[in-house]
Amino acid sequence: MHMQIDFYVMEDANRMAALRELCLLLEAPYAQQQPIYIHTASAADADQIDKLLWTYRDDSFLAHQISGASDSAAPIEIGVAENTPRTTEILVNLSNQIPAFYQQFKRVIEIVFADPAVQQNARDRFRQYREHGCELNTHKMKVKPT
Repeated sequence: MHMQIDFYVMEDANRMAALRELCLLLEAPYAQQQPIYIHTASAADADQIDKLLWTYRDDSFLAHQISGASDSAAPIEIGVAENTPRTTEILVNLSNQIPAFYQQFKRVIEIVFADPAVQQNARDRFRQYREHGCELNTHKMKVKPT
């Protein structure tokens, strides 16, 4: 199976700056109406990205919903560990492990920022994806810390 995994490495960014940058990264696939599933490790993480998608820019927002919140089909779905995604297009993994269902997606986005634990977990996931034969891309980005 040919799957694209993109690691966005934001070396100088803290978590909040990295998540803001993620919102900007999602604007292009969102504009192309590609369904996006954001996988989080906890309800608190889901809530944080939920709020940020409304407020990351003064002049726009990305329509989204937390998984299971309603029956509407928002272009971006935010899920917590045990949720099953509706889409198979783009997976944004914000957890420390590769989700069991990642292979149902065409593309996976991984966000890495200036935190030693986050960076080590990302290296582990990178190795696991490589062992599964995925196509890996690394994008180094300059992001100002907030």
